[in-house]
Amino acid sequence: MKSILIAGFAGCLFFTILNVNAQGEYKSFRVDLGLGLCTAFADKYGTFGAILYLEPKYAVISRLNIGFKYETGFNSRNYRALAHSYVHVINSYQITTDYYLVQNSSKPLLRQFLGAGMGVYHIKNQKNNSASEKSNFGAMLRAGFDIYHFRLMIAYNFAGKDILKNDAGYASITIGAFLGGGKR
Repeated sequence: MKSILIAGFAGCLFFTILNVNAQGEYKSFRVDLGLGLCTAFADKYGTFGAILYLEPKYAVISRLNIGFKYETGFNSRNYRALAHSYVHVINSYQITTDYYLVQNSSKPLLRQFLGAGMGVYHIKNQKNNSASEKSNFGAMLRAGFDIYHFRLMIAYNFAGKDILKNDAGYASITIGAFLGGGKR
């Protein structure tokens, strides 16, 4: 019973803080959608792949937002020779945050941010007709900027090791757009 009361109190306090702090000049809720290129630094042949992400988020204050990001990406990996190449697919589910470096101005054309995330990376390797899967806990660091309702960012995902004991981390550059989150 005590834990239910504490959880209820914490939930009410959380939503009260969100309601009071999100009264700035921007809408509180937004959804980002983007796509881009990714590459694995551990792969000495420098193969590229593609990623797609969806990220709903909520502005706690005008300079800080918290969200949930789903990202899926794939690339071809080749560590030793062409005979050992395989397709590498990663799905990630992360809790994210972004901190905007500039205070809101009357005409915010460009808003730079730094961000981070943590969550689960589900890694699948496909070679010929065989597949192997593994899930890891990992993290992500990113930086970029918003301009009007568009976003450009670079990120590095620390995804751990795949089933073949190779580093599954990857860097990405993405461009996207967002719905909501604009001026009131």
